[in-house]
Amino acid sequence: MKALAYSVFLLMGVHLVALNAQVRVGAFAGTNIASLTVPDDLLPSATRKMRLGLVVGGTAELQLSDLLSLRIDPRFIQKGFRTEITDATGTTKSAQTINYLEIPLSAIVTFAETDIRPFLLGGANLGFILSASEDATLSDGQTIPTLDTKSNYKSYDFAFDVGGGIEYVFSPSTSIVGLARYSFGLTNVYQVPGYNGKTRNLQFQVGALLAL
Repeated sequence: MKALAYSVFLLMGVHLVALNAQVRVGAFAGTNIASLTVPDDLLPSATRKMRLGLVVGGTAELQLSDLLSLRIDPRFIQKGFRTEITDATGTTKSAQTINYLEIPLSAIVTFAETDIRPFLLGGANLGFILSASEDATLSDGQTIPTLDTKSNYKSYDFAFDVGGGIEYVFSPSTSIVGLARYSFGLTNVYQVPGYNGKTRNLQFQVGALLAL
């Protein structure tokens, strides 16, 4: 049902292209502060922490009016989390890196037509897993070789996005944009029985838009 709703949203965007809405394209890059929800059965000695990852991609925006746009942002994003387990021998640290190809589709509401334009965004986000790995350091300092953990996770992730930012109109055809976006995952990304975790991601990005 979630995938169907996203597909309908995407088809609406394609239909709007046919209506000759003004189009802008661009590129973005930034940082993702990633985590997973903490399971109820997490060991008392374990602590789940956030990890930093990369987010980079392109964008295509349909300007439906001066204040309303529809934007699709295909991108590469690094998600995951860190875990620390402390016992009598010390602390064992591990980091999970889960790489996705994501396709967020968002509605953009702009609040001014001046050179500096604040905006809000909201929409849906469908991601497809590319790879996953785990790096660990034992309490005695020994480093464990990187493990391929892709088989632990489902092939997709679905989320809702909310955020906002500021657009600076550099010229009639070019804008510089800074934004923050929070992705609230709805999918249990694990496919291992008994495991449960949903993605939580806070992204900070900068980029540029060019009118065609």
